Amino acid sequence: MENLHWDDILYDIEEQRAVLLLGHNFLPNAHEQLNAALAEKLGDKLLHFYNRDGLFLFKDNDTKTTAQQVAARFFKNNPPDNEILKKIAEMPFRLMVSTNPDKFLLNTFAQYKLNLQFDYFSSNNKEREYKIERPSEENPLLYNICGSVEDQESLILDYDDLFKMLKTMLADLKIPNEIRLPLMKTTTYIFVGFHFERWYTQLFLRYLNMNDNQFTNKSRNYVLKTTFQNPDMERFFLQQFNVKFIGADWSFFEELHRRFAEKYPAKLRKLINQLSPTAATIDQLVAKSEYDSAFSMLKIFESQLNSDDQQLLTMTQSTYSQYLQDKKEGIVLTEHLNSALARVRKNILELSQKLQ
Repeated sequence: MENLHWDDILYDIEEQRAVLLLGHNFLPNAHEQLNAALAEKLGDKLLHFYNRDGLFLFKDNDTKTTAQQVAARFFKNNPPDNEILKKIAEMPFRLMVSTNPDKFLLNTFAQYKLNLQFDYFSSNNKEREYKIERPSEENPLLYNICGSVEDQESLILDYDDLFKMLKTMLADLKIPNEIRLPLMKTTTYIFVGFHFERWYTQLFLRYLNMNDNQFTNKSRNYVLKTTFQNPDMERFFLQQFNVKFIGADWSFFEELHRRFAEKYPAKLRKLINQLSPTAATIDQLVAKSEYDSAFSMLKIFESQLNSDDQQLLTMTQSTYSQYLQDKKEGIVLTEHLNSALARVRKNILELSQKLQ
């Protein structure tokens, strides 16, 4: 990777002229694993799996409907590496386009309290219409070009699905302007996890070139993260699509992240650590004013707290007991009761954040 023009790439990211594109292999071996899950569920009703294209052939429409349900569950429950998701969340891309139907990246942004708009493509009527705005550094957008797990009919599972998707996409139908216009301003595309030998991937590249007068798109740089098994295919691809840079393995994005963090540290998004599941449950109990249940959970996990925090827990329980007694007797002013309850809430929430 010594020939990479890193400064140009990093500058385009910093200037909001770079788009991140996530391919099928961003979820490693997903199609092979999905094939195994479908084969177990469908048996001989799954007629064939085209490994080259990652597509299936089903016996009939009823079988396909079942396959859509299985696939939606599969893509909900098989996340990629969390460290990669965190690094993507930190990078200030305003637009991210995924060929996978999952919402793991969306969940990661929510987990770390970052804004992220979401929308997805479907050749059919969508289950839900999202209202999206032009993506920005502060309000980025994730667009799933191959459907969403929340809408099983939008998933791309067989050649019929793929042909409908490509026909609609290449005709520039149903692609929101909020997606197309940022693509017109893009000068660097960063591809992660793509199979560039697949013919429909090359049609996708053709779509990215549609706004230019020349098909070769000499004005843009494509930054790829892939390996070609066939050297002749690699040479053809480089010439046909004016690809200038290739990252040879998964370390490419990690190096990109490291270099960007060194050159533009202030531009990285700040991640706010997620609460543990236990802490989240306690917070929900507090939100519903179920303080006794919140204290019960804190006592169960009290061993995770240091001695000072354990003492704070004991004192907070005592404060809450006194609050209940004072409220029952009605001899304390309301403002003092409210102040006491506020301290109890504050202490519970602070203690919950220290639980694993």
